[in-house]
Amino acid sequence: KEVLKFVDKEASVYYNTIKLLVERIVPVLLDKESVKYLVSMAKNSIIDDGEIEAELKLENSDAKGIDLVNALANTYPHYFVDEELFSNLVQILDARQDDVEISEITLETLSYISKNLEHVYPKVYR
Repeated sequence: KEVLKFVDKEASVYYNTIKLLVERIVPVLLDKESVKYLVSMAKNSIIDDGEIEAELKLENSDAKGIDLVNALANTYPHYFVDEELFSNLVQILDARQDDVEISEITLETLSYISKNLEHVYPKVYR
């Protein structure tokens, strides 16, 4: 439930997804697939045109999503050892270089998960 504090209730796309994960997966905690799904949702919110967010009248869902990813990466970095996840985070960083807040959070997230990734996934790491 502490994870839900990082997500604003108004950003219902993330809040409801995380609430569902927390309620149903608490005994199992998280797994790599749920983290991959969350990172892809955050990436879509940050990189895409924001059509879903506009339709749901959400504000700052991109920053809130990457904040949640960052919190999970800090706590569960082993779930982020995946080429697709790493690639998605690099794409977020590349797409939002001009946004200081998202760039800093993404770099912090990458710092939590990037131990030995240059050896594990050298193609993405470049």
